[in-house]
Order: sequence, then structure tokens, then C-alpha cells
Amino acid sequence: SKYEIDNDMNIENLCEAIKNQLGILKSARKGKTINHSDVEKFQNKIKDELNETHNGYEWEIEKTARGRSEKDSVDILGQAKGAPDWVIEIDATRADQLSKKLLSRLALLGLKNPIQYIAILYPDTQKGKNACEKYLRYGNEILKKINRSSSVIGIFIDPEQDTIEIQQF
Repeated sequence: SKYEIDNDMNIENLCEAIKNQLGILKSARKGKTINHSDVEKFQNKIKDELNETHNGYEWEIEKTARGRSEKDSVDILGQAKGAPDWVIEIDATRADQLSKKLLSRLALLGLKNPIQYIAILYPDTQKGKNACEKYLRYGNEILKKINRSSSVIGIFIDPEQDTIEIQQF
């Protein structure tokens, strides 16, 4: 299915980049710990690949919201003139972590202009996925009240199974 969000950027561009870079995360998990340098490498490669698609967006990593003193920064931020910002976060399926980030990004970036918030989530625990889906749904409901043009998408990836599941709320 195709989710056209705005001008030349669509969810397929992002999913293609994820698919191409998924192998980086195959060895990221060692028991219960995550090798964060693998996650950072994945993040960088996704950003580079999105910049190569020439979709009208400029993609940056660890971008802090303009005029904010907080240390919160977006994992990957895509901006294009006259189009919603794309806010992409990459995390484990931990609802506490996801909900904190979602709330922070809504406050930092979602109040003034439309945003496309995307959480790329890799497995932490089985129970974590259901809770993450719940908070993504809540976040989408709140974001739609702020700006009808905004929305939340969850992309659940499993590097071991080589799967990508998109959920638009």
C-alpha cells in the first residue's frame, strides 16, 4: 500500500532505505544489550540514503529544534520548503522510551507546523510491541487534534527475521 504524505517524499522511500540497511542491526543485539554504535550506523545510513533520493527534503541527524535550549534532538529530521517536517526516531520497542520521545517531539516540533512523526522500532520484548502500538495511537490522536495534516506512523522492524511492518494510526 502507498502512503503519499506530501510532495515527493513518501513512506516507500523510507522503507526502501530501511530494507537496504537492515543488515546493520542483525548483530546489534548481544543478549539483553544493544550495541548503540550499530544503531548510530543504521541511522547515518538511512539519512544518507534519504538524501540520495532527491525527494526535495534535506535530511540531518541529531537535529535540535530551533530556538530550544533543551538537549532533545531528533534522530533523523527531514525538512523541505512548504512541506511537513519528517521526524524519524529509532528505538527499541519500549513504551516508556517511545512515549517520552513522542511527547517531547510533539512539544518541540509538532505545535507550530504539520509533522510526519515516524518511529522505527526494533524488538526489545514481545510485550513491548503492543504497548508501543497503544502509545503511537494515542500520540496520533493528540497530533491530529493539533494539526489535521500531521500523523504518526510506526515501522516495526525485525532484523533477525528480515521483516518490516508499517502501521499508520
